[in-house]
Amino acid sequence: MRLAVLLCSCAIVAACGSSGLHRLSRHEYARRADAICARYQRLTGALGPASNVRDLAVVAGRTLRLLDKATSELRRLRPPQNEQQLADRWLDSLAILHRDVARLRDRARANDLAGIRRIVAPAQRHNRASDRLASALGMKVCSSDRG
Repeated sequence: MRLAVLLCSCAIVAACGSSGLHRLSRHEYARRADAICARYQRLTGALGPASNVRDLAVVAGRTLRLLDKATSELRRLRPPQNEQQLADRWLDSLAILHRDVARLRDRARANDLAGIRRIVAPAQRHNRASDRLASALGMKVCSSDRG
């Protein structure tokens, strides 16, 4: 995911197809999730960097809408049964990232630089934890700040 970019200039996750009712193989789940993340990263990358606090608020708000769409699509994928719990933990980590971005947006809207600074380090830790979970699921794009 691209939270690190958002924290420094703003970005995060993607959009792609659903898997239907059947469970996907490990490889297919990772492939489809990575396709969603790649699209998300392209869209968030197109938002550009935030050059000031006002821009950060705007970019974070747009990032949240993209993250919501990507997360919704990721939730429709059906991982292998033996990886369901890990996938659920990863999806839960995306909700934590969502909260972090919303907090950044809110602090930016309030022009609260100290508040933004307080959020950055924990948000970066949450992003790294999410990346590790995605990597454990076999994902490459979703587990990296680089698309």
